[in-house]
Amino acid sequence: AAYAFSGAQFTELDLGNAEMIGMSAFEGCESLEEVIIPDGVTAIGNSAFKNCARLSIIVIPDSVETIGNSAFENCTGVSSITLGKSLTSIGNSAFYGCNLVQTINIPGAVKNIGSSAFQGCKALATVTIGDDSIPEELTVIGNYAFKNCPALVTVTIGNNVSSIGNYAFQGCDALVTVSIGSSLEKIGNECFSDNDSLAIINFPASLKHIGSYAFKNCDALVSVVLPQGLEEIWSYAFQDCDGIVELVIPSSVKTIGSTAFFGCDALQKLTVGEGPEPIDFIAINMDAFNRCSNLHTVIISDYVKTIGQYAFRGCKSLTSLTLGKNVETIARGAFLDCSALTTVTLTADIMAVEAYAFEGCKSLTSIVIPDGVTNIGDEAFFGCSGLTSIVIPDGVTNIGVEAFSGCSGLTSIEIPNGVEIIGWDAFKGCSGLTSIVIPNSVTSIEYNAFSGCSGLTSIEIPNSVTSIGSSAFYACSSLTSIVIPNSVT
Repeated sequence: AAYAFSGAQFTELDLGNAEMIGMSAFEGCESLEEVIIPDGVTAIGNSAFKNCARLSIIVIPDSVETIGNSAFENCTGVSSITLGKSLTSIGNSAFYGCNLVQTINIPGAVKNIGSSAFQGCKALATVTIGDDSIPEELTVIGNYAFKNCPALVTVTIGNNVSSIGNYAFQGCDALVTVSIGSSLEKIGNECFSDNDSLAIINFPASLKHIGSYAFKNCDALVSVVLPQGLEEIWSYAFQDCDGIVELVIPSSVKTIGSTAFFGCDALQKLTVGEGPEPIDFIAINMDAFNRCSNLHTVIISDYVKTIGQYAFRGCKSLTSLTLGKNVETIARGAFLDCSALTTVTLTADIMAVEAYAFEGCKSLTSIVIPDGVTNIGDEAFFGCSGLTSIVIPDGVTNIGVEAFSGCSGLTSIEIPNGVEIIGWDAFKGCSGLTSIVIPNSVTSIEYNAFSGCSGLTSIEIPNSVTSIGSSAFYACSSLTSIVIPNSVT
């Protein structure tokens, strides 16, 4: 019965012909050292032996089908747990804090491992889930199931497991090898995060989803082979995994989450969208590969449409960039501070070069902007000091604030007939610029637009211009002639 002997001080317990152990029946029996559970008991209730700190060995007979929530929680003296073959359910926190247990073999009949079931089992070194001699029934490993098991070295997961819950193996600092069966579809949020010894894990062909922070800070992870069929890599999934050298993302992936591979310092080569033509295009989201400081080669396939904000920001070793023909958007700051990048071929489908897109790419020498582009965003090429030539298509109507500011190697530029506004600081500090043609479509030359263009010798302003901003030609020290039309007011 529930609470039948809760708090009693006996040392040994023989349950005779009992068929069920009730809720909290022996909770807090701090002197209990040994219990014999007979082979007729089918269920062990919630908190049945919770806080029995001196209990040393737990043998669950083959007749037991369910172990309730917190059944053996904080049995800190337990060093050995044997689970019977008929067990189907292990409740939430069932063995939480059993600090001395070193090995767990979970039988194949188990269908459910509850949240925090083995959390905080500090000596646990080996977990085997499923037995080849028994049909494997387990499909879900619950949230926090083995969280903070710092001695856990090896985990083997059976073939029927389809989902591993959030935080399931987080903080297992000694975990080196994870072997996953053939049916896994989902790896939960922070599932293996902060496990800096994890070196080997296989991703089965069934895998569809990798959750946020799933492998964050797994520094020993060197080889990551993502299967064709994977659909989602969520935010921060592999952030700061400093051991990954090469990465191929299959074409089946629909979403690469924001900051998914942020700070993967050892990553050198990246291919996005390898494989057969997918149903949906791939989206590379914000900061996805930000600060991958050793990344030198990026191949983006025809199956990518969007390169998100700051996606490759600070990839200072990037020298080779291949863009697929279907890329439409290079978002704000996508290649900001990629200081080693020398050439970029923008594809015909690109509609906009957004703000900061190539800012700080100081090794970039030339770029052709495709005909479909109508807007060059603020600071799009700011500080590209190695840029010597650029072709701006006729469709461009706006050159944004500081769009080419600091492009000191630029010697000439032709602004197409269609541009209406030359924005603030648009060509500020372009000291190598000797000539420029301003078309009749321009109505406004804004503040500091050509400030510091010390090589500029002459300029003709068309009658279409009605406004010239303050300091528009400030410090143009070589300028000997300028014609200002009557239209300027």
